[in-house]
Amino acid sequence: MVVYESLLERGRREALLRMKEEAAKWGANQVLNVRMETSNIGRQTGDRGLVAIEMIAYGTGVRAKGVAKDSSY
Repeated sequence: MVVYESLLERGRREALLRMKEEAAKWGANQVLNVRMETSNIGRQTGDRGLVAIEMIAYGTGVRAKGVAKDSSY
């Protein structure tokens, strides 16, 4: 279970980082209403366990006036 939790945490961080990078490419300086979803890819059979997980982060990128481009999301 510890390995699975570690995998989920890493997936969350990576999904958020990619979302922020994509928003910045579009000129956004903030991302609002962030949501995250997780789904299992593959199936659990015998001792092979879970094949992979999918983590999706999405939100609304905005260009707020008076906010620096490098401000935190």
